[in-house]
Amino acid sequence: AKEAVVSTQSGHYGRGQLSWAKYEAECTMKLHNTEIEIGKVVFKSEEGFQSIQANLEGDPEVIKEGKYGLKVYENSVLVNDCSAASTGAEEIEVGTVQAGDRGEINLKMSITIDPLGSPHSFLLSEPAISCAPIKVKIYADGREEPYVARKRRESQRKKEKLKEKKGKKEKKRKRKERKERKDSTAKKSTAKKCTKKRELKGKCTNAPTLEALKDIFYVIEKKPDCYSPKSDTYKITMNSPKFQLDGEDSIVGRAVVLGDGQERIACCNLV
Repeated sequence: AKEAVVSTQSGHYGRGQLSWAKYEAECTMKLHNTEIEIGKVVFKSEEGFQSIQANLEGDPEVIKEGKYGLKVYENSVLVNDCSAASTGAEEIEVGTVQAGDRGEINLKMSITIDPLGSPHSFLLSEPAISCAPIKVKIYADGREEPYVARKRRESQRKKEKLKEKKGKKEKKRKRKERKERKDSTAKKSTAKKCTKKRELKGKCTNAPTLEALKDIFYVIEKKPDCYSPKSDTYKITMNSPKFQLDGEDSIVGRAVVLGDGQERIACCNLV
């Protein structure tokens, strides 16, 4: 265990007395009989307070959606063998954790030690997540960017005036373009170079360049990934510590095991 405070401190909690030192122990979980890491489990113990945190993520085919048990056992494991023969008898039941359908487990347990208080616990609910469609800009080269609407009244007015001014001239130019396209397929191309001046007069058209195309986009409504990872957050009050990280009853060096009641999925040794 990592000892953050060397000297033992005495504190008053509720109506009783307890002595504490500040410790921390953790380990990296690996799948049973493999070297595949799935995340960390951390135990902390300090003045009047303990915490357990687990952030795990693995293959959804292995860590399937549902309930799992997190427990500390008597022995340490060898070569990541999570079997009962390796771990020995159960020492402490940490609690039940919930796995999401993407193979994630997130546990945060906060424990207040009050020797003469009333023991209780509660599970904090997960916050509601807004999942409205979002507008996205799609460019010709495949790029995507969030679309942010802005007020462009002046530029809109200018565009409207230009459209009115062109009016019939624009339609006439388009008719000429169509005619030129038909003529070019029937005759050999003897057209002059299409300068900007000739293009403005409607005598020819230039194909858009790649440089010009890169800024062209269209806007679509896209449904975002609204998945909310599973998370269990517990607030607990106890009369005595849930675990020890020093002394004869220390869980340091022992195995932490994740199982579903029938199989043992992963384990590690606390250090």
